[in-house]
Amino acid sequence: TSVGLGAGVVTAWSLGKIIGSIINLAITLAYTIGVIFAIIQLIKDIIEQLAPVKRFHLGMSIKDLASKACEYLGLTLESDLLDSLDTAANTWVIIPSKGHKGGEPPSGVPVGEFIELGVPKGSDGLDTFGDLIRFIRTTWNADYQLKNGVFRIDRKDFKKDTASYQIPDTLTNQDDLRNEYKPNTNEIKANYFLVWDTDEQDQNTLDNQNGRTYQAITTVKNVTNKELVNIKGLTRVSIPLSMATRKNKLTLIEEILKGFLEAADFFTGENFAGQFAARVGSMHLSNHFLSRPKMVVLAGNQLAKNQRAILSAQGLWEGYHFLESFVTIDNVNNQQIIVTDKKIPFCFQDFVSLSNNNFCTVNGERAEVMSLAWKVEENTAVITYRVYRVYDTNLDIKFLSE
Repeated sequence: TSVGLGAGVVTAWSLGKIIGSIINLAITLAYTIGVIFAIIQLIKDIIEQLAPVKRFHLGMSIKDLASKACEYLGLTLESDLLDSLDTAANTWVIIPSKGHKGGEPPSGVPVGEFIELGVPKGSDGLDTFGDLIRFIRTTWNADYQLKNGVFRIDRKDFKKDTASYQIPDTLTNQDDLRNEYKPNTNEIKANYFLVWDTDEQDQNTLDNQNGRTYQAITTVKNVTNKELVNIKGLTRVSIPLSMATRKNKLTLIEEILKGFLEAADFFTGENFAGQFAARVGSMHLSNHFLSRPKMVVLAGNQLAKNQRAILSAQGLWEGYHFLESFVTIDNVNNQQIIVTDKKIPFCFQDFVSLSNNNFCTVNGERAEVMSLAWKVEENTAVITYRVYRVYDTNLDIKFLSE
């Protein structure tokens, strides 16, 4: 380009060079972006190989399962027990067994045709309301009552507040002046064993046995002749779920990876390190699959701390199953005397007072009616009942736990 005299020097660029420079810049940017994406994918691959990404497994709280079942059946649920298992601090949740990675469809199933479910299925043995009731009764030593459309399930002694009915004194045979009853010694067991199931797919339930079992052993305190001691038998309470293990800290490899990811975050603008640190508090699995349903206790969006202590078989004994002890614990004892097939006067008013609660009294002692055949036309009934009375104080109890 010609310029006038004294105008100075002007560098002139052709249109072709300008376009070429822009293309060059675009290629460089595209290459840089491609490299960044490649680095991000490489980082993801490294994490997946050395420390697989955090996955999510759907589950449902025990209380919600019971509530939905009652709602479907037109019943109202009442349960202090289930209320205590569903709080902001501790929510007991069942995660069903699964043969696929959390959030991903099983092999051969298109993504659009797959729905992740968090409710137990047939193979879990908890897919019906009846199964759930049996599970709750077994695990928490519970009992239930259905009255006027209200379904109540609680620890088995929830009906301990006695009814107004009083059984006429049938303990003493007035003709022969002798007591006619027998102690429930046939119900005493030498061993009471609580045990959670294991998950063959999750090595943690095999390596970490903390809290999985608890055993109460009943023995005789003072023995004069060992050959006369005849306490034997076993009560085994098998809980058909495996215990969850909480991830409380990062492993050494994970800590090293975290440092590497912090540097990678600086170059990529991602937040790999933050996501990595969030692994603490999640459920620790050795495998993506679950061969048995898993019980977890959640506190917000993480597993509650002291997970194994909360789930422990010892905790189940101390909170619920100690009721079965023939040694007094917390002023509770399972020793009883049983009176069978006694004829007593019985009228309609007696029936009304007893119909809502089979716990009553006899001579001021707490009793439980086991069976009653009422002859309405005679105003009599044949009754079998238990009286809660300690008859042997020479027993001791010892405990074994994992």
